Amino acid sequence: MILGDKFRKVLFFLSLCILISALDSQAQGELFQAGWYAEFVEGDLGKAISFYQQIVKDFPDEKAWSAKALLRLGLCYEKLGRNGAIDVYQKIIADLPEEKDIAALAKKRLSLLRGKKSVNDLVKYYFDRTGVDPLSSVSFDRKFLARTDWTSGNLVIEDVETKQVKKLTHTDWSRSSEYGLQPVWSRDGKFIAFSWFRKPSFLELRIISLIDGKIQTIYSDPNLYIYPQDWHPDGRGILCEVYDFNREPANRLALISLKNKKLRELIPASANSRGFMFSPDGKFIAYDLLSEMGRQIMLFSLADSSENRISEINMGKFGFDNPIWNEQGNLLLYRSHRLGKFDLWATPINDGKPAGKSFLVQPDLTQYLLILKEIDNSDFKGGSVEERILNKPKKVAFKEDFSSPTLNPAWSVFSWKRANIYGYKSFGRISLTDHRGHLRYYLTPASEIVRSFGYLPHFSNWYWYYPSLELSRPFWGDRWQLEMKFTTYMPDGANTRIFGFLIFFLTQDGKKLSLNIIRRGGFPQGKSLHVSLNSMSGAIVKNDSCLTKADSAGVAKFSYFFKIRRDNELLQVNLSGDGKYFKHILSAKIPLDYRGCAQLLTLSSQCWFVPAGSYLDWDYVQVKAFNNER
Repeated sequence: MILGDKFRKVLFFLSLCILISALDSQAQGELFQAGWYAEFVEGDLGKAISFYQQIVKDFPDEKAWSAKALLRLGLCYEKLGRNGAIDVYQKIIADLPEEKDIAALAKKRLSLLRGKKSVNDLVKYYFDRTGVDPLSSVSFDRKFLARTDWTSGNLVIEDVETKQVKKLTHTDWSRSSEYGLQPVWSRDGKFIAFSWFRKPSFLELRIISLIDGKIQTIYSDPNLYIYPQDWHPDGRGILCEVYDFNREPANRLALISLKNKKLRELIPASANSRGFMFSPDGKFIAYDLLSEMGRQIMLFSLADSSENRISEINMGKFGFDNPIWNEQGNLLLYRSHRLGKFDLWATPINDGKPAGKSFLVQPDLTQYLLILKEIDNSDFKGGSVEERILNKPKKVAFKEDFSSPTLNPAWSVFSWKRANIYGYKSFGRISLTDHRGHLRYYLTPASEIVRSFGYLPHFSNWYWYYPSLELSRPFWGDRWQLEMKFTTYMPDGANTRIFGFLIFFLTQDGKKLSLNIIRRGGFPQGKSLHVSLNSMSGAIVKNDSCLTKADSAGVAKFSYFFKIRRDNELLQVNLSGDGKYFKHILSAKIPLDYRGCAQLLTLSSQCWFVPAGSYLDWDYVQVKAFNNER
């Protein structure tokens, strides 16, 4: 009996220790989750720092949690531009070497922070002249950045050092869909040429004086898109890419005179070409051209209209691109993928022809962009969709009515939070308080549905987009019905805006299917509601004509109700505009090897530079299991 009492006391003590440990672990997890939410969803870095610091202070013996909290603490310091990040990373490396993955990330951040001074001057010059985004433009003294403010449509210039912004034009998207884009500096920094969007298929060429603010229209044709590329060094003409909606081929390169406002056609231009820059003496134009021979670096002579290829070999569509001249005009700098990564190469030039062998200036430009722009390329944890369902409980049924002012932690949030020229905290924004009882998802410009590591705008395979905000939630089961309602608000504007959701079907061996439901609005595609089931190789079945009559009549704000039913291999999608009368819009068969697979519901968006106040309200999302599913 006495032994039994002792045994029970020991057992009680051990149980109490386990319970206390579990409660501590739960507390650490809740603090970390609160810090993560403040950092990535609310964008409040100060609040996030306090949570991470509390973990380190209150749980010094919990090595794994301390390492995680310290890493996020260092990254928050970096984002705020504060000192202290280096000390935090050194502490991780010195005190927590057993946390190998996090220690490795800390070493990487230290290397990036300490490596800023080692960047080759030509590399820095190349980045300064080209910018991170192809629709921005850096002044020739490299003191100012010209770009579009995509919240209003106005052109602005930003002081590179002080970050002060000055508005140059005066448009308002609440009253007009007009806007400015593609700014190009004159050599003396006194003028900026730019495109002005009047309406679909109509971009005119304008210039603004930075001395008195006066704006002139230089060339205007309602059937043309005119994109300025460079000022002639003598300041008397502007090199433009022109897209003519009434000609084939539509693209051509032209020189437009400021004196007589006439257009001189030079050469046909590929829609995929980039660069288009005058040599410092004004005699030649450098550009890249995508042809059957791959992407090449070319020089055009204004004197005799001859073209010379500068790149020596054929390397496919990522071979050579985005050329610029050095300040002396005796070198062409350009990217090349000839060694398997995006490297910076140079070719000596004399009188419009190669004057020596091309040479490698800097391997792996991406890593140097990370250093120069202070971007942590490991911070975006989009990854593959499979990674988003790890360690999630395998549940089928759930209901989300968005009645809470904070997001349910069952949702995973992925967004771009790092350096960008627009100054946005993220590309995409959500709110649970702007319209209570709804999840409001706002568009932010230049975003794309991107699900890969290593994304870098302009200096990767992509040239235009940042990853959009995505919310994902997993569920399981072969027999269920998903119901949801959302309301789109897409006022008329210049370019494409997309809201939608996807359901991924994921097998253990890496196979994927996705049900895509996408609501589009804007030029050039126009309005549409697209529904498709896709494999990794393309659409299996699709329906592009799902708009209801009321929506297609031009209503900016319109609601959709969906009932999506999976019954083992059979998948059916039904749609309603009023929640009462549903029509069948898609049927598909899911292969047998997707039995028992995980499903991932993902809410996302895309925008081609013109948000114009667009948003989407999710009213509710719920999955109902039927028969024996749990």
